[in-house]
Amino acid sequence: MESLPIKYNAVMVCRQRDIAAFNLHRKEFLQHMIELPNTPTSRYTLVGDMGAPYGLLFIAPSYTENIQEIEETLGAYLKGTEIRSNIIAQVLIGELGYRRINENTTLQYQIINELNQQEKYRAIKKS
Repeated sequence: MESLPIKYNAVMVCRQRDIAAFNLHRKEFLQHMIELPNTPTSRYTLVGDMGAPYGLLFIAPSYTENIQEIEETLGAYLKGTEIRSNIIAQVLIGELGYRRINENTTLQYQIINELNQQEKYRAIKKS
């Protein structure tokens, strides 16, 4: 297998200060997460929830020297969120699991479909 042209792996710790602002743009954020970028891998290697009280953790491959692009892109979708980024210089044990997943098989895709169905139901109910 060929080596991927990844310059860095960025860890983005996102602390959600205003959950209401985040929820307003949640659907757009989910769509951003699953859309396939013009890179050999999916946009994020890892997406995880954090407590205390709300937050998200991302590990994202960066194909350029500038990880601020990733931070700015996340910031555009994560309204009401404070983002801190770090670079993973080296993985001591094991490897990160890079992949390119079909967007139709993701949990985020299922959530978006459920949200769309709920919106359709509300629209029918109002009319």
